[in-house]
Amino acid sequence: MHPGGIATRMVTENKDITQETVRQIEAALPLRRLGTADEVAHLVVFLASDEAAYITGAEHIVDGGQWIQ
Repeated sequence: MHPGGIATRMVTENKDITQETVRQIEAALPLRRLGTADEVAHLVVFLASDEAAYITGAEHIVDGGQWIQ
């Protein structure tokens, strides 16, 4: 799995990451917001389920459409 900017305590409670920095990151994302831990968890639950039994060796990107040059 390849998560992008996710609003976890490591981001939201980090004194070195200002709200302005978070706003700049969000502005650069097509969805205009950080992801949530629940959104990552939904993918994890799916991949751990029988529904994903035939999925192998794939990279799943959870990043709100982030595109880095």
